[in-house]
Amino acid sequence: HFCAGIRFLLLDMHKGLELQAARNSSRIVLVVSLALTVIIGVKLW
Repeated sequence: HFCAGIRFLLLDMHKGLELQAARNSSRIVLVVSLALTVIIGVKLW
């Protein structure tokens, strides 16, 4: 939610509205979210 929220804040400021930029930002959000999930999971383990 945190990463996607940052993405949507940027979209609200009209940054990354082009199709390719939107696709790239969605991929970045997915990768960063998964990485943060793993990192936090390891720290909590």
